[in-house]
Order: sequence, then structure tokens, then C-alpha cells
Amino acid sequence: MLCGFGAVCERSPSEPGQASCVCRKGPCAPVVAPVCGSDHSTYSNECELDRAQCNQQRRIKVVSKGPCGSKDPCAEVTCSFGSSCVPSPDGQAKCVCPSSCGGVPESPVCGSDGRDYRSPCHLHRHACDTQQDLFKKFDGPCDPCQGVPSEPGRVCRVNPRTRRAELLPRPEGCPPGAGPVCGDDGVTYESECAMARAGAIRGMDIQKVRSGQCQQQDRCQDECRFGAVCLNRRGAARCSCDRVSCDGAFRPLCGRDGRSYGSDCQRRRAECLRQAGIAVRHAGPCGERGGTAGGPRAVPRGRHTPNYPTAIRSSGDAAPHIFPQGFSSPCPVGRLVSRLPRWVCRSPNCPAGMLIPSSHRDFGPLIPQGC
Repeated sequence: MLCGFGAVCERSPSEPGQASCVCRKGPCAPVVAPVCGSDHSTYSNECELDRAQCNQQRRIKVVSKGPCGSKDPCAEVTCSFGSSCVPSPDGQAKCVCPSSCGGVPESPVCGSDGRDYRSPCHLHRHACDTQQDLFKKFDGPCDPCQGVPSEPGRVCRVNPRTRRAELLPRPEGCPPGAGPVCGDDGVTYESECAMARAGAIRGMDIQKVRSGQCQQQDRCQDECRFGAVCLNRRGAARCSCDRVSCDGAFRPLCGRDGRSYGSDCQRRRAECLRQAGIAVRHAGPCGERGGTAGGPRAVPRGRHTPNYPTAIRSSGDAAPHIFPQGFSSPCPVGRLVSRLPRWVCRSPNCPAGMLIPSSHRDFGPLIPQGC
């Protein structure tokens, strides 16, 4: 018989053929050497911890020597909008906006809004000041080509794998006299050099089909729509979206389909795959970010729950824009934190009597009741 959690096997004195697991019966030595257990309880010594582990039949480990300290009030708090949790003198948790980024070494990052920030601290501070759910998208600038001086005869492209700016030579700079070639995209190029350079700029590996001009059978019979590219493989030409390649620059925009795209190229690629047009609604990502894998849970603008304290500044003042868009002042901060406020929609587009928990652009402005 195997016994767990420090119990030992003892044979029954009345029935020798039977045994049971029992915990230690004798008292522990009167030694005062307190330890903190993984159950947040303080034990006078490790023997007492082992005894509790056996009696409760669950694993209790020694977390640290000495008594357990007070439980961290921020242990189960997730702050939103770039704020960080700090314990207050009364033992409560507060989400505080970064007051300053002075002394923070500059380490440029690209925010999810497509803007460059001098450091993660500057990103978090901007997110907290404006109450936007921003996060770091990439290390370094959003568009590395913006900081690269232009050179005649070269075009800058961001490598999608390394996100480094690369200056690629233009096809016009190829030496003359090599003779035309037909690429597998159904296009005739002045030379193999021009074909290779044109493909590199577009992020495509264009293969040579034949020397000389492209023939009718080298081209797609139907016009390729929505950005599709002709692809000639084994003598059969067809329109394909596989060759639509985007560079690594991050220039987010919102499409009319309600989806965010990392760049206009990615929007056009989506058009190609759907074979339907997607108009641009506005620059920047659509609305607010839903929770993404591995990222902190966000509290959208105007929504407050008891699990997410209101973000306040170090001075104790409420951070701006904690109230719905279109209002000049919030409800009293204590009321927003203590209970979930009800929001009622005041717009012709709203269903009659509909109460919804936060503002939504499709329904118009929302009025907090009781404010």
C-alpha cells in the first residue's frame, strides 16, 4: 500500500491481514521555527506543516522561512489601459497611471494604434491618459522605412520576417541589352535582372517561363480581379492570390467589414481572397481590441466592474476619459468602482428600452443612469 502526503502504512493490530494509512500520532518538537506554507498559513515549524499536509491530504509546500506576510492586494487584480497596480496604505488595490517616464531608457516600440513610442513606458502612459486599450505590437518602429533616407534608383521595403528596412534596386537600373524574358506572372520584362528586381519589390519570386515576349498561352485568359496575380505553372495560367505578398510595415486601418488590417496591402489581399471589395472606414484599427491570447484582459472605455479598479493618477485624481464619449464629467469615481453602472441608449437606432453595459458606435450615445 502506498500512502501519500506524509502518511505511513500501519498494520491493523486486530486484523493482521489489513492495513491503513495513518498520519503521525506523536506531537512535533516544541521548536519555534516558523515557515509560510503554500496555503498562505504560518506554521510554527516544518513538522507542523507536514502534519497539516497529512491531515488535509493535500500538498502544502514551504514557500518561505518565517511567518507569512499580508496577502498582496494586487495579486488578483488586472489593471487596464496601461496602468499598474499598487497597494494603498489601507490595503486596497489601486490602478495608477505612470506619472513620468523620466530616466527610462529609450527603447522604441510600435503600438497597436500604429504609432511609434519612445519606450513601453511612454506607450502605457499614453494609453492610460487617453483610456485606450493599447499594447505593444512590435519592438522598434511601426514602419522602419520611414527613418531610411531615400536613394535614387532604390526603393525601401520592410522585410516581413525580420522587420528590417531593405533598400532594393529598381528594375530601371538593370544593365541594358540582355533581352526580354517572360515571367510566370504573364508579364514580359526587359531582362532577367528587371524581372528579379520587380519581384523582390513586390515580395514575389517570379520565375522565367521563356526567353522573349510572353505568348498568349502564358497569360491568364480572364482578367485577374481584386488584385489577383496571374500564375503560370506547367503551362496552365490562372489567377491566384497566393502571390500577393505584403511587407512588414504596420500601418493599421479599419475596413467597412468591421475588421482591422495591419496595412492597406493586407486589406487588398483580403479583397483578393474574398473576390469582393472592402472599402476603408478609417485609418487606425477598428474600435477596441478584444482579448487576445497571452495579452491582458481589457476593460473597454466607459465600462467598470468591481474586478477592475478605476485607473487613477499618483496624485489621487481620476484619470481623464473614464466616462462615456460625449460627456464632460464622469459619475463619482466611487460609484463607478463599487457597482456596475447601467447604461441606457438614447438614439433612434436603439431597440426600445435597451440597456447595454458600454458605449457602442452602432447604437449612438449611451447615458449612464443615476449620474
